[in-house]
Amino acid sequence: MSKIKKLLIAGAVMFLVGCIGSAYTINTGIDKLKIYMNEEKRNMTSEEELITSKDKVETLKIGTVPWNVNIKIHKSEDENSHVRIKSLYEKGIVKAEIKDSILKVYSDKKNTGYSSLFNATDLTFNLGNKEKLIKSAINNMIYGDVVVNNIFDGYKANNGENKSETNIVDIYVPNNVNIEFEATSRYSHVETYSVDDGVIKDFVTVNDVNSLYRIESNDKIKKLIINAKYSEENNYYADSVNDFLRDLARGNDKSLKIATLQINTTPGIFNIGSEVRKKIADEIIVNVEGEKPSYNDEYGGDTYHEIDTTLEKENDILEKIHDEIEGKVDDLEDTERDSSEYYDEILKGIDKKVEIKKYIELFKPELDRYNRYNTGDSYDINEEYFKNLDFGMIVNQNIADKISINAPGKNVVLTLDNINPEMDIKTKEGIDFRFLLFDNVKLNSIPNDGKEKEYKGNLYNYILSVDKDSKYKKSVNTKPSLVINSNKLKLLEN
Repeated sequence: MSKIKKLLIAGAVMFLVGCIGSAYTINTGIDKLKIYMNEEKRNMTSEEELITSKDKVETLKIGTVPWNVNIKIHKSEDENSHVRIKSLYEKGIVKAEIKDSILKVYSDKKNTGYSSLFNATDLTFNLGNKEKLIKSAINNMIYGDVVVNNIFDGYKANNGENKSETNIVDIYVPNNVNIEFEATSRYSHVETYSVDDGVIKDFVTVNDVNSLYRIESNDKIKKLIINAKYSEENNYYADSVNDFLRDLARGNDKSLKIATLQINTTPGIFNIGSEVRKKIADEIIVNVEGEKPSYNDEYGGDTYHEIDTTLEKENDILEKIHDEIEGKVDDLEDTERDSSEYYDEILKGIDKKVEIKKYIELFKPELDRYNRYNTGDSYDINEEYFKNLDFGMIVNQNIADKISINAPGKNVVLTLDNINPEMDIKTKEGIDFRFLLFDNVKLNSIPNDGKEKEYKGNLYNYILSVDKDSKYKKSVNTKPSLVINSNKLKLLEN
């Protein structure tokens, strides 16, 4: 055997021995670290009784509390309300008080949130205090998922997500209560809000959609109220509501059971209900009020507001109309497609008896917009569309038994997906059935935009009232029924 081969073999053996030794050293180090960290955690965890009171409690309000906290709400075994905390945080960081039959649990300390273990300011602040430094390190390691071989006792996987029970606030109430999660910041990361069976009375209110993902309850909630209104702090309100409804429909171990889902929102939310194809509540109530935010907010235009999806549904129909026009009108060579007067020029050149004249007269504003959209002006068109509408919803089959939309003074668009709902519609400026009726009734039967202000009855019967010879295929799906109160209502069909 050559010297070179012997040296290579010797080198490989030494490398292997080194790897085994390193692995042993690392595993030994991890075991020692685990013992040390858990011992320090036990020694430094403090328990505190925040309140014990016989005062009447009808509502429980939970405000912003420190990061990496689990809140557990229980039925009390006596006639008192109790709030207890076991945590690594300093005493007094969480407070509890009862006033006007409201039990409030909150923190009034600033900077109670997570900061990285490697945050220089945090480390410098605590370097002179071993206890604070270790507490900060443990909390940050747990929250930041810095976990090797499950270093911390009580740290477990929950639906694929790490869940720590290092910091626990136990709330005990002697009777059923309404619950309000007051936190509004999207960064108020409580680990879980665990609610025992039989605790919730009539309703649960949340001011931050992210809180909904952390509620664990087996009870069917009589009314879940989501306050998803625009503010500088809550400028992601539109996509967060859409995401939650989609996740709720997909279902998982933490899916909430809801009788009535009430969404209080600001104008500027569209495409709500898309991808929701199973029942998420018996009844859905949407209240649209307040001022609409700017289209050009920091999250940006059409993608953020999801308005482009609704606009595309209209454009699909307008494309059919446009193709119909171009197929029936000759001599368009002298008419520039990108001209703002494109359809005006066509109208001048066609005989009054030509059927296409009715198409243009019915859809003239939208056809002009469609033409601009397809000649490079899409961003401005999306913004224009946004300004003219306030709320949009996709109504899929059986997502609820009933949907009520209260939007007085607001313009609403609904997209119906193969349903024949009972409708009770009241508007101030009228109902736009044009897009829904296109391809379903004779052209001359389609009413002008806003001709009808109110309608009560099912969709199929309305279509027959417009054109008794309509070939529209009646859907067997009648739910959800619709109750609408708005300034204008536009109906589309998927």
